[in-house]
Amino acid sequence: MSQKPEEITIAMLGSSGVGKTTILASMYEQLTISKIANLEIIPDEESAARLEKKLAELKSMLVPGQEVDMKVQIERGIQGNEENIRRLERRLAELRSMIAREEGSIIASEGSGNTVQIGKGIPGTEAPNDDPYSIMSLAFDIPLPDQQSLQLHFYDYPGRYISGKAREIEKNFVTELVTAADVVIIAIDTPALVMRDGTYNEVVNKTELITEIFKETYINIESPKLVLFVPVKCEREMIKGERDALELTEKIKTAYSALLDFFASPFISSEIAVVVTPIQTLGCVKCTRIAEPTTEDNPIFVFRKHPDADAKYSPRDTDQPLSYIMAFLLNHHLRNQDNQNIFRRGVAWVFGWNNKIKESIRIFARRCKKTGGFEVIQGEELLDINIRNRK
Repeated sequence: MSQKPEEITIAMLGSSGVGKTTILASMYEQLTISKIANLEIIPDEESAARLEKKLAELKSMLVPGQEVDMKVQIERGIQGNEENIRRLERRLAELRSMIAREEGSIIASEGSGNTVQIGKGIPGTEAPNDDPYSIMSLAFDIPLPDQQSLQLHFYDYPGRYISGKAREIEKNFVTELVTAADVVIIAIDTPALVMRDGTYNEVVNKTELITEIFKETYINIESPKLVLFVPVKCEREMIKGERDALELTEKIKTAYSALLDFFASPFISSEIAVVVTPIQTLGCVKCTRIAEPTTEDNPIFVFRKHPDADAKYSPRDTDQPLSYIMAFLLNHHLRNQDNQNIFRRGVAWVFGWNNKIKESIRIFARRCKKTGGFEVIQGEELLDINIRNRK
């Protein structure tokens, strides 16, 4: 007789345009193309359909745009031709007013042959009937023996909920979600973070607002939490090599210093693991500049294919957030299987059924990277998968 599955809640956190939905679509693809350690992680039918659509939209950004008015036409011979310059400036101004920042990157063509489609990226999640509490999670099921299962529930929502314009009900939804979540994934728009010394970071990534959300919700933590900082659109930094990847991590630490200081507070630090795990959702483009003219609240980041115009879709490290989640959950089993906390008891109870499943999760978790821009900032003991079981 099957029993109700144990559920782990994972909250996406980030404003419009930073890439929350893109992260989920990329993780989904990684699960569909590879079966890691013979561990089945299966999305339910509705979640699979939603993510397939998002994944197709992500890949379509590499196809030349079909609509002329959705492309920036950078004409040859523009230098020295004032009329062409004025025409381009008018075109960019029209484009800026037409494109609302939703989910995903703003991508433009740059140079002959290196065309990628310009648009608003992956359309983000919308709430049915404009009701935040009607948003359905994206559910992944890990089948276990005796008709048991462990379910991972990812909650995405409209990015406008993380803004000064959010309604009270939307603010409350995010607060309650972060409070209840076992794992929080903070999506970071890398170009906004690093370009022009972070001029656009606050307006795009909303670091101060996100810090306040955690300060409000992480006062009395009843069970350990995992917080993943996931920079996206970071191909430029990761392609350059170790030095630039490490510099990206340092810029995250600087931009989110107030939040990291809060996590390190003596009264909660032992209950929070904090990790930086960059992912390259396209893998074949890099941000080269900010298009002009631009405005403070609507920067247009220009990307080009890399290493050449024939570069193909090649995402990298999209398995890393899930690898860290697996390490976090397994650690709970090893440390707390006798603990009476509901979350801990549930994870311990499920994993205790079958050592084969437990070992598969351990193999998955061993994939966690810790160099080259990946770093466990805090709480490494909450991610240790080799500690001895407590009897």
